[in-house]
Amino acid sequence: MVGAAIPEDVMEAVIKADPAPEIQTHKLSWAIIHGIESTGEVLDLLSTVAIKDYPKSDWLWSGYRKWDRGNGSDNRLIPFINILGLKQITRFLGCFAMLVRWSVAHRGQKRHVILYGLISAHLYAVRCVKWMLPIKATILVTDLPGLAASCEPWWKGRLRSIDRRMVYNAVHVADGLIVLAQQIAEHLSLKIPYIVMEGIVSGEAEKLLQLTPQQSNKGEKFIVLYAGALGRNYGIPMLLDAFSKLPAENFQLWLFGRGDMYEEIRCRAQQDSRIYLSEIVISTEELLQRTQQATVLINPRPTKEIFARYSFPSKILEYMAAGRPVISTRLLTIPEEYESYLIWLDQETPEGLADLLRQLREQPREQLDFLGRCGRDFVMEEKSIMKQGERIAAFIKFVNSCGKDEQTFIN
Repeated sequence: MVGAAIPEDVMEAVIKADPAPEIQTHKLSWAIIHGIESTGEVLDLLSTVAIKDYPKSDWLWSGYRKWDRGNGSDNRLIPFINILGLKQITRFLGCFAMLVRWSVAHRGQKRHVILYGLISAHLYAVRCVKWMLPIKATILVTDLPGLAASCEPWWKGRLRSIDRRMVYNAVHVADGLIVLAQQIAEHLSLKIPYIVMEGIVSGEAEKLLQLTPQQSNKGEKFIVLYAGALGRNYGIPMLLDAFSKLPAENFQLWLFGRGDMYEEIRCRAQQDSRIYLSEIVISTEELLQRTQQATVLINPRPTKEIFARYSFPSKILEYMAAGRPVISTRLLTIPEEYESYLIWLDQETPEGLADLLRQLREQPREQLDFLGRCGRDFVMEEKSIMKQGERIAAFIKFVNSCGKDEQTFIN
């Protein structure tokens, strides 16, 4: 697997260096690895650290490292210079060299590379190796490149535009696709086998849920919790404005994450004691405890954002696994099977959200708790690490057995 799966101590260093660390990428990467390996397979890992370009983060150089996971796998970090432009070049060179070494070491065997994300350096490294050696590649596409809004100098935007074109030119290296949303496969329009897998409930979360009793808030307080990127294009302004329209003292808003709105939220929290903003990145265990104490969890991602048309918010699975009711906008990427387990926000305005929260406050808590338990049972049965791992492993074997003849959706 070529991607961003890094050791926990490296991730801890990234959290300190990066103002908005890609925690979801870290979690999903390891959930996929553990899911596949739960079937008895073993994955070798070639990984690069997912971190913002210097100087947005103070990480200028990411070094080489080999580490042991205790299962006989070969795991290495690819070194690179963390400056836009040089980052892509050095990642490509390191990835190419290590892939050649890995391919030669496994000559005589069926070789399959799983690529996490549409990263140009990794795509072109695999493309070059495929010219030389008979290997197959499956890409796990979490979202499409260059769709999220970004405020940066024109020259950086230009470089990213070039990188985006390079990605689309190289994506044809894939023999199979695993996509988090059907719309991604339709957009890429590659005539190769694919499956839709919107996410995985991580093994860590499964263990914690078994050990942690339900602790939902039964008092007068109505707690709304959001965990994730605190960015303007993720619906945070609507959430804050809606909360300002709820004068009742028993409403509380808990926010966990990092992003471009962090300082603005901090100012709002100073003016409104009902808003709680975590000043540190908390552990999975503590976040789970917090979500279980909340009355409702919320995904306010606006449906009008272009990137939202091609992404499934992984927080929805984590929310549902905690056993609490979940409010969400009606994103096209949310499959129909989730329809009866979510509370839908149809009016994506501060007024509409405020009205919905007032309505939910008037509902019996037992009714909300029941909805949360139903959602939890659904994701623990259908989206567990074992179930999704079996699907991925079976799909990889299927891709190994077929050619690029036609586009096929595998259930």
